[in-house]
This record gives sequence, structure tokens and C-alpha cells, in this order.
Amino acid sequence: MTSQLAVQGNGEPLEIATEPLSSISAEGSSFVNASGEKVNLRGVNLGNWFLIESWMLGIGDIPDQHTFFSILDVRFGAEKREELINLYRSNWITARDFKLIQGFGMNTVRLPFHYSMLIDKTEPESYRENGFAWLDHAISLARANNLYVILDLHGAPGGQSVDQPTGKIDSNELWDSAKYQDMTVNIWEELALRYMDEPAIAAYDILNEPYGEGPRSGIEDILKNLCERIYHTIRATGDEHVILFPGTQEGIFFYDSPTEMNAHNLGFTEHFYPGIFHAEPSIEGHARFISDHLTGRHELLQTWKAPFLVGEFNVVFNHTGGDRMMRHYWDLYESYGWAATMWSYKLIKDKPGVEDDNWYIVTNKNPIDIPDIRTASIETIEAFFKSLGTMKLSADEQLLEKLNTLKPPRFELPDFPNPLRTAPKQDVLKGWQLNNLADATPSSGLELKSDGAFKLYAGGDDIFGKFDSCGYLWQPVSKSFAIEAEFTSLEATERFAKAGLMLRKSNNADSPMLFFNAFKDGSIALCYRKAKGQFASETKFEAKGWPIQLRIDYQDGVATPSFKQSNESWHQLSPVSVEANTAGIASVSGDLNQIATAQVANFRLSSLNSADKSL
Repeated sequence: MTSQLAVQGNGEPLEIATEPLSSISAEGSSFVNASGEKVNLRGVNLGNWFLIESWMLGIGDIPDQHTFFSILDVRFGAEKREELINLYRSNWITARDFKLIQGFGMNTVRLPFHYSMLIDKTEPESYRENGFAWLDHAISLARANNLYVILDLHGAPGGQSVDQPTGKIDSNELWDSAKYQDMTVNIWEELALRYMDEPAIAAYDILNEPYGEGPRSGIEDILKNLCERIYHTIRATGDEHVILFPGTQEGIFFYDSPTEMNAHNLGFTEHFYPGIFHAEPSIEGHARFISDHLTGRHELLQTWKAPFLVGEFNVVFNHTGGDRMMRHYWDLYESYGWAATMWSYKLIKDKPGVEDDNWYIVTNKNPIDIPDIRTASIETIEAFFKSLGTMKLSADEQLLEKLNTLKPPRFELPDFPNPLRTAPKQDVLKGWQLNNLADATPSSGLELKSDGAFKLYAGGDDIFGKFDSCGYLWQPVSKSFAIEAEFTSLEATERFAKAGLMLRKSNNADSPMLFFNAFKDGSIALCYRKAKGQFASETKFEAKGWPIQLRIDYQDGVATPSFKQSNESWHQLSPVSVEANTAGIASVSGDLNQIATAQVANFRLSSLNSADKSL
């Protein structure tokens, strides 16, 4: 029998009948069962269960799990803290939640967990005696309710980013520590040995959001090597579960295809939050995100013949489409053959009931007193944790209705043309060279006009962070020069696309540089990397519209930028010290799968001690 709609209006689950689970594997770009039939994995994250993100518990001023645990340790001791956390875990998610999730028409849960649940921090080489008991418990409940599980290492040893989901803000030590990398590999070896024969596990999501210090962190080579180590370690145990390699904030383009890696049952995963991180918060922003990003990702994965998990996504805002947009994404992902798990299942808060803008499927129905764990008595904290398993819940009825109706709600998105994927021209500007820094893709191109203007076509994902990935039209320069250009437009779909004047010490991607640029909205920024491999800083200026004239005067190691917008007068900025051996124009699309087009006129490089060298 197939599952039926199974949620009452009060958010309580009804009993439903289902078919038994079949093991999942990868076949081309699809997930399939043991009979080779395609399976649409559609589900939700069980966030805040095995890794506490206190904002989901209504305690937003405690920054992370590390702080949460430390407060309890100091107040009550480590042993009592362990008892309290076990009490919390016994109640945050229970059997009723798995039944409720199934009633939303879902068949999968992604299970985030922190590594410390498995490893004794006082003896990092040893596993906790009952360390796997909670994972066993969760998998058992999922299996009993015919839900697949995706195991998600949400917080790795040392931390894989500076963000709260790792369990400790600003840790981010995984990338520079062989010890932490070895521990991460060993954790997956232990998990594989334990769960290799478990059909309820659909996939291993081996590392959540490996974002490092943020965009342009330069961790791709380390991440790729770590993921390949984990893959081979899991396979060496005899475990054949699907393994998912995670993308960075720049995507998955730095990986090789499974065929090139001689790997099987291998897929990839990313998180998409258009309107929050990836696109403007509007229906048009979502439409552009689909056109600009998702279509390209789908094409890549079809070429790679690899399955894909959207491990986290949420529209959040009602004014950007809300539940209708959520249904649209789920249907779109299914049409691509992608698995998808929204963030997140449950959140509790002072204000009861479902709100228009939200991150959850269920929340507390009635007002609750959320204790301050820094001052509340242990009895009060225990009572609060116990109440989490029995409190009345409100379900997002509108989302429930949209997910379970056979005919999708009428919802039309604006139509946008597919972005430019390759440079249409490869003209040559005499005396100048065009390079792709950091092997930026798609490759750059140039289209010369009869009046001396030109179009610079460029890919790349950013000029920022520790290194730059962009198109760069350049030539060597002396110790005294001025460079100037008029930018009449920037045609791009990614809002962080940019084009402008650049000075560099070298054409190495991590070189010291100064980038004086315009964004597509007409705003201006000055981006500066003082030393090799250092994180760049950026100062932005108000948008006044096109055209935009940019100029940099350079004298003995000091650059003085100036700009002019529309009919305004010139504005001179403060001087910046930078060693410049090359100068020119740089542009970046902000997406390794599409091209930005910068329209440039009146481009000239001149010596401050001689006549202009117009171009």
C-alpha cells in the first residue's frame, strides 16, 4: 500500500500504511531502489536534535552548541549535563514526529549530528560506549515509519566553517589539521562498519556546508582530497551506500565526475536558499535563480551522470511565493531526478502557531515559557525538556495542502532567457593579453567594436576572498601611470557580477591586488588584497546609475582611485598602497557556469609623465 495524507488539523499524526523500504543506489543521475526503479527522495531535516542550534529552541542569544553545553557543564557538571542532553534528545524528536513527517507526503529525513556524540572529547581516539545509540534510535524510528535516512555529519572534528551549524562558531580548524581530517575519515569508517547493511539509509552526506571562512576560502583542494579519502575508506569496508560529496559556496565545479574518479554510487550535494543567500528576495529572484543556476547545475550533473541532493532549502518568505514556491521547487527537483530535504522540521518560539515567514513544518501550538539555562533551576530545565515531547504542535497547513494535492497549484514564474554559457567572440586587442585567473570558467572572450569600444565576456565566481577567479585583460605597467575606462553596462544574471579596473602584483590568483569595480546595479566598490593569500577587504559606495567612469592614478606604489557616475563630478578616494606590475580590466560573472558581459568605452592607459596611450 502507498502512504496516504495523514495529518489532522491539530497537527497530530494519523496511522497510515506503507510499503517496506528497499536499498537505494545510484544509476546515472538518478536514485533507484533494488529493483532499478527511480525513487524520488523528498523530505525534511531533523535539525536541532543531535546538534543544538539554539535559535531553533527559542534561545537565540546563546551562539552555539559548545556554549550551550559549557553553560550546563559549569552549572551542573559534565555528568549531569550528559543526563540533561539525553533527556532533551529523548523529547525533541519522538515517534509521533516520524509519523507526522510521513503524513506530509515525505519519505526521507536528513539526520544532522555532531561528531562529539560519537567520540569522547577527553579521549579523541576512542568512541563513546553508547555513542551510536542515538543514531540507532533515529534509524529505527525512521525504518518503522518507512522513512529513508540520510546521515549528515553536520559538525566535524575541528569545525568545517566559522558558522553556528558546526557546533562552535569561529572554530574552522578542520582544514589545517591532519589530526581532525583523520578523525573525520575514521568516523565514517566506523559508521560504514556499523550500517553497511542498513537499507533504511539512503545516503551518507559526509560533510555539511564545508564553507571555511566563507566565499573564496581556497579550501577546494583540501576538501576534494578529504572526500576522496572518505569515499575509499567507506568502500574498503564493503559498504555500498550512496556517498555524497558536498559543494562549497562556489558550487561543485572543482570536483571530477564519478567516472573520472573511477567511483560508483557517488553523488553530490549543495544547499540552496535563494532570496536569502543566492538571489534577491522576490519571485523574480527565484525565477532568475532557477534559470541562471539550477538549469546549469542540472546540465552538469547530467553530463557527469551523477545523482544530487538538495540537502537544505527553504523559501521562508511568504511574499516570495511561500508554500506555492516550495511545491514548485520540490516538483522541479523531482523533474531533475534530485533528492531534496527542506530545512527544517521543527522550531519552537515565544509566539505560538505558524507564522507567514518561517523555517519549519511544525511549531508549538500554545505559548510556552522558555527557561534561561544560565539561571533556571535544574528542575525547571528538566521540565522544559520533557515538555518538548508532549506539547501540542501546529502544522503548516498551507504547506501540507500544497505538498499533497495531486495537481500543483497554479503558479507561473517570470520567463528569463538562459544565461550566456560561452563567450561568442575571441577578438584580440593589440598589446593586451586576456587570461582566466584561477582557470576561471567559462573562458573569457573579447568583442571589439569599430568605435574603439568593446565587450569583455568573463566567467569566474568572484574577485574577493583569498584568491580571484575572473577574466583579466592586462599588460605590464611602469611605476607611474593612469588607467581609465567608461563602463556603460554590465549584462549578467548573478547579482554579484562585477567589472572594473584592476592592479595586480602578479597574475597568480592569490596575488596582492586592487580592484575598482561596478556591480550590475550601478553601485561601486573598492576591493583590496594587501598581501598574498590574505582575505580581501571591500568598501562599497552608493549606486547612482550608468554610465560609470573609473580611473586609477598610480605613482611609486600608491594608487588613487576616482569615479564619476551619470552627470556628477569626479569623486576621489583615499590613496591605497599596492605593488602593481600589471594593470587592466577584470570582470567576473559570479557563477562558474555562465558569462557576464561588460560594455567598455574610452579605455586608456597613460604614463603620468607622457602622452596618453589611448586604446
